[in-house]
Amino acid sequence: MVKRVSSITWAVITILLLGALVFGCTKQTTTSNTTTTTTATATTSTTTTGVLPQYGGVLRLNDTHPPNPSNNIGWPAAPTSTGIATWGFPWVEPLLRENADGTYKPILAADYTIADDLTSITFTLRQGVKFHDGTDFNAASAKWNFDQYINNNTRGAANYFASVDTLDQYVIRVNLKQYNNTLIAFAGGTYMVSPTAYETYGEEGMMLHPVGTGPFKFSSYSQDVSITYTRFDDYWQEGKPYLNGIVVSFIMDPLTMSASFEAGELDAYGTNLSKIEYDLQQKGYPVVSMVSAYIALVGDSKNADSPFAKREVREALDYAIDKAGITAALGYGFSDPVYQFAPANSLGWVDGLDPRSYDPDKARQLLADAGYADGFDTTLYATPVLMGQDWGVAIQDDLAKVGIRATLKYDDPTFAAAFFGGWNNGLMATTIGGAGANFNAGLNWYLGPTSPFLASLDKTPEFLQLFEASINSKYEDPALEQAVAQYIYDTSMVNFLWTIRHGDVLKPYVHDSGLNSFGSWPYWTPEDCWMSAH
Repeated sequence: MVKRVSSITWAVITILLLGALVFGCTKQTTTSNTTTTTTATATTSTTTTGVLPQYGGVLRLNDTHPPNPSNNIGWPAAPTSTGIATWGFPWVEPLLRENADGTYKPILAADYTIADDLTSITFTLRQGVKFHDGTDFNAASAKWNFDQYINNNTRGAANYFASVDTLDQYVIRVNLKQYNNTLIAFAGGTYMVSPTAYETYGEEGMMLHPVGTGPFKFSSYSQDVSITYTRFDDYWQEGKPYLNGIVVSFIMDPLTMSASFEAGELDAYGTNLSKIEYDLQQKGYPVVSMVSAYIALVGDSKNADSPFAKREVREALDYAIDKAGITAALGYGFSDPVYQFAPANSLGWVDGLDPRSYDPDKARQLLADAGYADGFDTTLYATPVLMGQDWGVAIQDDLAKVGIRATLKYDDPTFAAAFFGGWNNGLMATTIGGAGANFNAGLNWYLGPTSPFLASLDKTPEFLQLFEASINSKYEDPALEQAVAQYIYDTSMVNFLWTIRHGDVLKPYVHDSGLNSFGSWPYWTPEDCWMSAH
C-alpha cells in the first residue's frame, strides 16, 4: 500500500518558505547610458552520455510538494496561489528561467529592457508558440496573463505592476508602480496560460484544466495521488520533447518513497536530502542537488523584555551551536555550516568575515555579560517540514550546555502560529533565504518590511535603511549588499546554522532533466529530459 499525502498544509508553507528561490535572481548583465536591453542567455541541450537523446518512454517522477489546498493545478494567477512546484513545469512556462549564475535562459521571452527611469520593463516575446489548445502566444495573451496577476494581486503583483501595454504583436511593456532589482525575476517568472481556455472553463474550472505552452499536455489528475501528462506534438522547440509522457506522483512518506524508487515504480524523486538518499547514493544511484535555503535561529528581538533583545545573547548563540559537528553527524555530506547571509557566489558575500565558530566558554561569558550568568528558560520552535527532529534536539542540547534551557516545540500548528503570528521569549529554528543567486530576493522575502514571516524579529531603522538602498538600486550593487550582510552579522540579527539541500535521486537511465541545475528551485527541463534503454 502506497502512503499518499493526507494533509498538504505544509506543502504550501514549504513553497512559501522557499519562495525567495522561485522569484529569486537577477544580475547586472549589460549597462549603458541609455535604456538597457538585456538578452537572455540561450543554452543548448547537451547530453550527459555524449550520445544523441532517445525518444520514448514515460518518466515517473515523485514530487513532495503537491498542489495547494484548493487543488489548483492549472490557474497560477489565482489570488491564493502559492506558485507551482516540480509537478507544474511539464505543462506551463514562464517568460524567463533563471540560470545558476543569475543570467536568464529565454523561454517565452527572447529579451527584456529596463527603462532608464525604472518605470517599466519591456519584454520581446518568442514567435511561433502555441498553447495546447491551439491559441497563439503573443503580446495580447501575455498582457492578459499579467492583467490576471495584477487584478488578483497574486503574490503581491499589484504592489509592483501598474499596467501592461502591448507595443507590438510580440512586445509588451510592464509599467511599474515601484522598482526594485528583484522584479525581473518576478515579472520574468510569470506563468503563461491560455486565455481561450479561461473563457471555456472559467477561473474555477481552470484549476483542474491546465492549458499552457509547455512540452507536455495535461491528461489527468488524481487528488493527492498523481498528475499525468502526454507529449505535446506542436511544442515550439523543434524535435522536443523526447519523452512520450510524464507521471508526477505525490508519495510523501520518505521510506515509502525510497522503497517505491528501489522497487522500480519511480524513475526519480525529489526531497530534502537525508540519510535515505545518502544510502541510495552509496548504492550507485545519481543524486543531483542544490542548496535551497539556510536554517537559522531567529529570536524575538522585537520584544524588549526578551533575552534575545540583547545583542550579547544573540551573539552567544553563534558560539553555542556546534554547526560543524552537527552537520557532520546528521548531514550525510548534504549540509554545510553557514556563518553569514550571502552564499559565496553571491555579490553580497563579505570576504574576510570572521566566522563565530563553536566556543561554549565564549557563549557563557557573553550570556553573563548580558546578565544571564545562570542562563534562562526559553522555547525553541523547530521547522517540522524542512528539518528532522534530531536536528532540533541537537540545537536544544548545545543550548543547554551554555545554560539556555529550551523546550523544543516540533509540531506543525505551533510552528506555523509562531512563524506567521509572532512569539515571546523564544527562538525560531527556521529557513532563511540567501541561497539563491540574487541576495536581495532572499533578503526581501524573509526580512523585508512587508514580509509576512518572523513578526517578532526586530528590523531596526538602520537595517531598513541599508535594505532599501540595496534593493532599490537599478542593478545589484555589491557594496550595498555587503553592507546589509555585514550589519546582520555585526548585530547577530539572525544566527545562521547550516544549509538545506534539495535533491533528486535518479535512475541511471534518466538524462538531462535539469533538476536542481538552475538558480531557482523548482525549475527543471522536462523538454530536454530523456531516458536510455533500461
